[in-house]
Amino acid sequence: MARCLEALPDADAPSARNTWGDGLYFAFTSVTAAAQFSHGLQAALADLAEQQGGVASQVRLRLALHFGPTTELIDPVTRQPNVVGTHVSQAARLEPATAPGEVYASEAFAARLMLERHSGFECRYLKNLSWAKSYGVFPTFRLVKTSS
Repeated sequence: MARCLEALPDADAPSARNTWGDGLYFAFTSVTAAAQFSHGLQAALADLAEQQGGVASQVRLRLALHFGPTTELIDPVTRQPNVVGTHVSQAARLEPATAPGEVYASEAFAARLMLERHSGFECRYLKNLSWAKSYGVFPTFRLVKTSS
C-alpha cells in the first residue's frame, strides 16, 4: 500500500490521513482532489497487482467519498492532524456497502463535484443503497473519470 500511496501526485495529497483497523482514512480540502486521489489510488493498486500478481492481484479496495463540514484538530493521542465529525461517520458507513474495486460517493459529494466544473470526473447515480450498521438507505453514486 505504501508504494501505491507514494506513486500519487502531491497535488492530490490528503490534508489528513489515518488508519483504523484494516481501513484507510483520508480527508481533502476539495472534492476534486478527493476524486483524483481515489482514482489514482485504485489505478496504482491495479498497476501493482499487474506487476506482482499473486496475493497483490486479489486486493481490491472499496473507496467511499462524502462531502460535509468537519472539524480539524491535532489528535491528542497520535499528535497527528485529524478530521472528525458526523460527516466522517457517513463516509465510514458507505465504505462497507461499496463494491470491491469501486469508488462510491454520497449524494452530497456528487452534488459538490458537479459544481466543480472541469474536474475530469462525474458521479453517476447507482441506486438507493443500504449503508452499513443500519445507517439508512441513501442515493449512492459511482465515481467515473470523464477526461484525462
